[in-house]
Amino acid sequence: QAIAAIDFSGEERNQLIGVRLTEATKEISALKPLKELSQTLQSDWDKLVTAPFQLDKVLNIFLTQIPTESAGTYKVSIAAFGPLASNKQLAFIMADIYFDKTVEVKVSQILPLAKTHFEINASLSDRKLIMSDTLSDLKMIFPIGVGSFDEGVLNDETSILTPRFENSYLDQYAAISKREKPRYFAGKPFLRITTAKNPADGHTPIGFHAQPNLDPFVRAFDSHGCMRMQTDDLQMLHDLLKGGPHRRLSVNVKFKIDDPAEHPEPKINRPYKRVLNVGSAQEPNYTIDRDGLVQTTKDWENYAPVEQLQDIAGDSYHALFNYDMAWREKERMKAHRAGCYQEFPYDQESGFFKEKKMKIKYNKCVKDGERNNSLSDHFYQMWVH
Repeated sequence: QAIAAIDFSGEERNQLIGVRLTEATKEISALKPLKELSQTLQSDWDKLVTAPFQLDKVLNIFLTQIPTESAGTYKVSIAAFGPLASNKQLAFIMADIYFDKTVEVKVSQILPLAKTHFEINASLSDRKLIMSDTLSDLKMIFPIGVGSFDEGVLNDETSILTPRFENSYLDQYAAISKREKPRYFAGKPFLRITTAKNPADGHTPIGFHAQPNLDPFVRAFDSHGCMRMQTDDLQMLHDLLKGGPHRRLSVNVKFKIDDPAEHPEPKINRPYKRVLNVGSAQEPNYTIDRDGLVQTTKDWENYAPVEQLQDIAGDSYHALFNYDMAWREKERMKAHRAGCYQEFPYDQESGFFKEKKMKIKYNKCVKDGERNNSLSDHFYQMWVH
């Protein structure tokens, strides 16, 4: 079957280098004729290369250059990643694939993971994560899903529930290879971001994980703060961290990053999730869902206000926006109890029975302000958490 010449649009040319080959051939129309080739490389790698370059398992194959075509022969430059069959060490195998009616693999280099030093830069607006090796020109790009919008409910400005991070880390000691609880993590990795070299000092609730319950991945604004990844991409990030030569990988998360590289996975801007406002426009208020997180809701009518996400100099984790709900609930209940006491100052009553009667009213007032879990919520929390 004849294959059409490769003709990329300007946008498509920016969605190739660092992209998983199977995804590029799925999403980019000019590469769809190479879909079978991408599957062949994934399944039959060891049949196409000699012993030194064989892998126990192909964990990733991604593009390292823009594919070209000449006289019916296609050249596709890739890096295959996995444990070497000879010594089980993780490595990248750099190769050029020549394809017409047959497939020829010409390996140019083996780059052991031990000789890399990756860093992570993520753009929340663009919902992308870029892994760059500072010792070579190797780069991978992964799509991510990020936090729901907060449109003036928890804070005065428009932002999202995923904080920005500067000079932070993924630490091997803080990474969970198989997170079982809560159940929606589905036994997949949870890679926690830390803001200090000592994970205990820089512990955050934010990390990278799979789509909850392994539902289909969406490149959207819909999480409670963590960054969601496709399962294979998450496992790749886990392997680079846990199997790499460095205990920590540096992490920087901004609304926008300078690297223009993109991923062809579609971005979803409508619908998008936002923090539910249970108050009024003048006096906004929030509520908590049955996971103990801020309640969000889908906006089906409007597009996500991405243009309002602006980086501010000096804005780092918890500098402006702190979306941890534990302290917020504690402060809200403290204010609620103070209001109840102002209405029912029981210890200012004279006489035992008057004080007791007022104390009952005060306690009822406090209880009315507490979150009331339903029976189904209790069962859910027992099962999930």
